[in-house]
Amino acid sequence: MKKLVSLLLAMVMVLSLTACGGLTTNTPTDTGSSSNTGSTAVEKTDVEESKDAIHFDLSTTGPQGSLLGNVCDYFANQVKEQSNGQMIVDVYYSSALGSEAQNLEALTAGTLDMGSYLVCVTDVRHAAYDIERETLEKIGAELRLCSCKTAADIAEQCADADAILLDLAPMTAEAIGKLRKCKVINRYGVGYENVDLEAASRAGICVTYVPDYCTEDVSDHALALLLSCLRQTALRDRRIREGDWNIQGTGFRLAGKTLGLIGAGRIARALRRKVSGFGLREVVACDPYVSAEKLDGLGMRKVELDELLAVSDFVSLHLHANAETNGIINRSTLAKMKE
Repeated sequence: MKKLVSLLLAMVMVLSLTACGGLTTNTPTDTGSSSNTGSTAVEKTDVEESKDAIHFDLSTTGPQGSLLGNVCDYFANQVKEQSNGQMIVDVYYSSALGSEAQNLEALTAGTLDMGSYLVCVTDVRHAAYDIERETLEKIGAELRLCSCKTAADIAEQCADADAILLDLAPMTAEAIGKLRKCKVINRYGVGYENVDLEAASRAGICVTYVPDYCTEDVSDHALALLLSCLRQTALRDRRIREGDWNIQGTGFRLAGKTLGLIGAGRIARALRRKVSGFGLREVVACDPYVSAEKLDGLGMRKVELDELLAVSDFVSLHLHANAETNGIINRSTLAKMKE
């Protein structure tokens, strides 16, 4: 997965230097779906109020004979080998990016000189960065590992970066304001809560992330926690370690019960697939951005939040953390759940 992030970063570094306004675009029919039914590898869609995105689906190829198509084809061949053809990156951008056009054909020909480019990793959280370094060295870019915990650290250590690989460090407006020539901030992971998107847009900086990062891992963990709660695994483990073997308690089964999913994106859909063999009565989902028809095809019944809380025996949250979703489970919503 880290190699995919690095490959995508290299692609976005080049694309971020090109004119965004002239790209061929399609409008996706379902922003929650990872499929691309168009003939082009690029989609432009409103993903937030006043926010635009270019959506690169590397499971397809770009317009034949175009510069963009050549770049997408070039990276798709590498990415497909590691992702079974299913890899997507969403790019938030500003119209200010259109001022610096680059020759994308040079990239596919292997002649693009990017030796003056610096890529900074803000906070080192992995044992090694050989994949990133090897990938970037192919285009002559330097990788620098930093130790940023605060916005001030980013401002000090990444000021000269052309591109940034961001993990958990806070990319605030203050930090962005100190980036002298940054073109792209790539977030390790599925979210970008630690990035001030408005500040990045004002600065003409692309913000990218990896939407399908750890989908299987997080859905595995959600199922593990659900089963642990039902069977009181952690509690019983502690009691046994304390010498208490005569443990009395009520256990629950998944069979015949209703699972409610708040949010129906990639992780929730993976969880739905994994619970399909437990004999659930039904799975209901609340997601205002996914149609009832789409959910029905995925084995979920679309409901509003109040109904989900009222009928579900178990509730699992899979939401992007933002102003719309923060605090969605509170005293009022808890009171609407089953006894």
